[in-house]
Amino acid sequence: MTHPSAESTSPQSQSPAEVLKEARRRDSRAKRARVLEAIRSLQQSGDKITHAAIARSAGVSSWLTYADGVREHIEAAIRDQVTPRPSNRDSPVASSNSLRIDLELAREEIRKLRAERDQF
Repeated sequence: MTHPSAESTSPQSQSPAEVLKEARRRDSRAKRARVLEAIRSLQQSGDKITHAAIARSAGVSSWLTYADGVREHIEAAIRDQVTPRPSNRDSPVASSNSLRIDLELAREEIRKLRAERDQF
């Protein structure tokens, strides 16, 4: 007796185990498709690509992002992402003079705090 393939049989002729197995396959394919879409979305938006960010965006567990067949896509996207360099407006460089002033102010604050502490 030959057993027909699961795709050609109707749900009524499949055993409960076969129905469950096919549902899991469909769910797995859908989740993996969402992961690939999340990768494309994060690449287009320029957001940082991480396993956690992909999992959140795709609505899947982070475990799935490390599974064979998924991990490779994420790792490639991580390697390919462009890390923006901060501009001078984003992170101003402090002059050595301003750093000396900050240090002197901090030392003065420490002296005052120690004097207050020693009074008690």
